[in-house]
Amino acid sequence: MREPWQDGFVLRASKVLSGSDWMGRGYSARFSSQEELQQYLDHLPVDFVVIDQANGSAPLSHHRMLIDVVRQSTNWRLLGSFPQHPSAAAGPGVLVYRRIGTTGQPDKHVRSEMEEILGRKLP
Repeated sequence: MREPWQDGFVLRASKVLSGSDWMGRGYSARFSSQEELQQYLDHLPVDFVVIDQANGSAPLSHHRMLIDVVRQSTNWRLLGSFPQHPSAAAGPGVLVYRRIGTTGQPDKHVRSEMEEILGRKLP
């Protein structure tokens, strides 16, 4: 509570990169190619991407595409891979990527979309 307010936010890929109802029905990815997703990421004020590779159901198409984009792009650097649980000796974990260079400045369309998702004006 004593920390200064951070001017940042967290975006959930399941809300920003895809669409579905609250129960996950009617799922559809917003982007049909890695190129489209990369262009969108370039216009977001996002510095980090955190990817949870938990075992369980098969990853959705937006999740697989996001993994491919950050792995192949020169705009993102892997900071580390962390186990899901301290007792998890091997297997998928949580990947953390950091944007290289300056954060994207959202164009008018992306800016209004982000403000709607966040429920507040961007600085």
